[in-house]
Amino acid sequence: MPEITRLALRSRAAPSPIPLAFADGNLTILADGQAVTVHAMVMARESSVFNLIWDRRPQPSSSGVVLMLNDTGVSIIYLTNAVYNVDRPFLDQSPMDIPRFLSLLHMSLKYHYHSLFESLLSRVQDRFPSDITDIDDARLSTTLLLEPGDEFELIPVAGNFGFSSSLPAIYYRVRCTMGREALITAQLEYTWVWLVTEDGANYCDTPFSCSTVRDVMRGAVFPRSTGRRYGQIRTLTPLTLALRSDLCEPCKHHAALVHGGGRNTVWSNLPSTFGLSSWDDLVVSDSMVGVFVLHSGLFAQ
Repeated sequence: MPEITRLALRSRAAPSPIPLAFADGNLTILADGQAVTVHAMVMARESSVFNLIWDRRPQPSSSGVVLMLNDTGVSIIYLTNAVYNVDRPFLDQSPMDIPRFLSLLHMSLKYHYHSLFESLLSRVQDRFPSDITDIDDARLSTTLLLEPGDEFELIPVAGNFGFSSSLPAIYYRVRCTMGREALITAQLEYTWVWLVTEDGANYCDTPFSCSTVRDVMRGAVFPRSTGRRYGQIRTLTPLTLALRSDLCEPCKHHAALVHGGGRNTVWSNLPSTFGLSSWDDLVVSDSMVGVFVLHSGLFAQ
């Protein structure tokens, strides 16, 4: 069984999907004791595999065609619900939990639902972007509902299914051990250097006042409660605190300039921090994998 299938079918509580049962349906799909009754042409509309299945169908009885599939009942319910999404299948971007995401990823490849596959990739890229200009919005993204530890289930499938360029952001979110010390060093050398090492003497209008403000801000950004003053990962945290503080205007301008440049530098180096290829190479790899998985027929068995 492919690794993605084992991940998708893990035993974690998730809302039970509702099986479809159309009174005028002409195709009943049986999978793992679960039955759904649907319209064959709807299932075949964007799937070359279902098209082939329908073309080779036996003569239908008065009750239509019965098709037995070697899938789980939950997986086939997820798939048929996705296919019947109102008006345009697969464009729905309502919140999706990881069990459903992994199940649909597997089913989209197995039955060659290209649009579904691409929409699933867009969910990952929305939550874990490869462009720093999208990283702040990604914090608010709800296209994927993540429970603690869910990121670790995305890592092993990323490279094989075309979202390697999301790996740096995924690793950053889980604070991967191999990059932790590098991130701590980077935040002190780049992103927060203006806060932890500089006093603003060369450009500050009110050195004593701004020094006091910086002390307060250091306590807010890097509290001592964890024992290690700068041990928390704040490397890509956006700059909002300084802009709302009582720093003088030259200090605010300097902080914004240094912080923004620091985040860009850290982001550019993020893949190498976790032992990955460059951003450009990851994006190219995603493109090549996407073409391969959608045209190889590897999952159509």
